[in-house]
Amino acid sequence: FDAYGVPAGKELWSTEFGYSAKDSEADSANALQKASWIVRTMLLNEIGKYHEKMYVYDILNDGLNTADGEHNFGMINYCENAAWNNVTAYAAKPQYLAMAQYNKMLAGAELKSANVDGINVDGTNVDGTNYKTEFTRKEDTVFVLWNTDNNKENVTVSGTAENVKAYDYFGNEIEATVDG
Repeated sequence: FDAYGVPAGKELWSTEFGYSAKDSEADSANALQKASWIVRTMLLNEIGKYHEKMYVYDILNDGLNTADGEHNFGMINYCENAAWNNVTAYAAKPQYLAMAQYNKMLAGAELKSANVDGINVDGTNVDGTNYKTEFTRKEDTVFVLWNTDNNKENVTVSGTAENVKAYDYFGNEIEATVDG
């Protein structure tokens, strides 16, 4: 900000970020990918502390035309004439559900460690396709794990094996194998 004459201490806000689900309403894999991008963007901001506040664009789709990118940024389906277009009015889209789970799992949690873009927060190099963040909240530890090559891989997390639960980004409990 110094190069632009912005006074020290000013906050940076992201007032519109999001991913259009253009042509993905009928393509569930694409819609799920957009949901994962929203969560990943929030996590990367939490790790890097880039923006003080972030606002997702848009809460409600602006229309029903799936070929129009501007109609499909919403996290909730458009309402007017929705039934005529085989759309459930005001139904939550995958992006909304993923953000709800993100907020539920990380509310009040503090970032403890992270691996982003192949570099640990402490500067050591690691594999650039698998990402791990660790948050603490009271007596709980919450790990957020993802990869960018769409392969399901086993992930090893160090720690005690008491009360281990794993969830997908919609809050559905998934299998977690615990060794030890």
